[in-house]
Amino acid sequence: MSIKEQIKKLISYKTIAFYDAIALIIAFIFSGVLLVDELEHLHAAYFINSGLIPFRDFFEHHHPLFWFLLVPFIEILPQNALIVLFSARLLMTVISTCTFYYIYKIAKHFLGGKLCALLTVLIFLSFYPTIYMFSMVKPDTVMRFFFVCGLYYFFEYTQTLKGKPLVISFTAFILSFLFLQTAIFLIFPIILIALYILSKNPKQIINFIYASILPLLFIGMFIAYLYTTDSLKIYWQSCWIFNTKFFNLLDFRVPLMLPDFIIYIIFGYIAYGYVIYKGKVDFYVHTIAFLLSCSLIKNIFYPVYYPHYLLPCFFYTSFLIAYALKNAHQTVHVYLKLSLIAIFSINIAITLSIYSNVLSLQHLSRIKPTDTCFNYYSKLQNIYQPKYSYYWYAPSIESVDDYLFNHNPKYDINELIKTEKFKYILFNRLAYQLTFPRPRNDTPEKFKSTYKKHIMDEKILEDYDFVGVKNIGIYKLKSNR
Repeated sequence: MSIKEQIKKLISYKTIAFYDAIALIIAFIFSGVLLVDELEHLHAAYFINSGLIPFRDFFEHHHPLFWFLLVPFIEILPQNALIVLFSARLLMTVISTCTFYYIYKIAKHFLGGKLCALLTVLIFLSFYPTIYMFSMVKPDTVMRFFFVCGLYYFFEYTQTLKGKPLVISFTAFILSFLFLQTAIFLIFPIILIALYILSKNPKQIINFIYASILPLLFIGMFIAYLYTTDSLKIYWQSCWIFNTKFFNLLDFRVPLMLPDFIIYIIFGYIAYGYVIYKGKVDFYVHTIAFLLSCSLIKNIFYPVYYPHYLLPCFFYTSFLIAYALKNAHQTVHVYLKLSLIAIFSINIAITLSIYSNVLSLQHLSRIKPTDTCFNYYSKLQNIYQPKYSYYWYAPSIESVDDYLFNHNPKYDINELIKTEKFKYILFNRLAYQLTFPRPRNDTPEKFKSTYKKHIMDEKILEDYDFVGVKNIGIYKLKSNR
């Protein structure tokens, strides 16, 4: 075998896919990324396992199905936060892998074969949020799986006009929504496409009726659960009104990496324009471009640009770029392979450095299940701590909800700390300075009187020793207190 042939073999797309899989495993084991949401959801699962009812007994602003999925990890595994966290991450890794499987199937069956499918997956992996979100314990991970699964079967229905794939599709879509309410932004354009198909073929109404039975049943069961647990009203306020207002009431800043995301999306539209110019576009390409546009329009109504919210844009973009490149000249593919290797290597380096948070994991391992902790803007959490307040998460959450609804009698933060004598105060000074709620469209006087109730007097910290680095760490109660 010549050197040229050896190099060609080494940089084949399948070889790159193998390297990518190894890199994902390395990132999973060594990155140390810890998102604030992960422990929040595990803590909510602990509350449910303890007999508490979401919304009624403790504050949350997500759909509860994800916490019920996590309950077995709390119930069965040893009371060790790191074991539970990484076990749950392993489940998320499996679910993300299944998501990639359906992304592959969509590209293979509806956009042009195995090469297009492999390209789609590899290009999607070139977006670094894909890597570090791959195993994160978030409902977004499960929501994306069911949505992509539903999208595949919806495309199969458009191809066959048979009822079975439509039933599977609609069921997957409603499960996607039940895991996370933001799925509604992804599902709505699918509904528009379905109505268009129905207008062209009214006889399909029977299939649509059958396909709607399970989704309506699931929604009915969910509403019944909320009603019987006296949490329907507060669910509406917490999961819909609160989320709509939350980022408007925070001093929210657009992430610095947003221009990088925009460049990727522009590449998707360039690819779409190219295939139109070449006359190679079909129904599925038009549909994916339409879905991409709708997913961007969503940000007008929900202007939050954290990376995981943009992942649907990224896999739509990956479909379009892969479709445009599948029949490109061999020289183009050589440069593409080299680019993918370089980009993926950079992304892994970013994940292992910028997004590494080993210190937080070390602090987490320090906290024992029996330790009492008060969270003050930290991403840490004692997931086994019994509820000390309806608002158990962070003062910014409580102050916004207090401002909007005044649901429950509020405690005084300083009196609570003095009374409970928490062993640890989990504190992030930088987050405290940047994310405290500020009103934009209301009187400052009203909001000031609300959030003042949630400000900690730092004199309290005189009773604690700081354990951490700079502004991030934990305060441990002095032994003589």
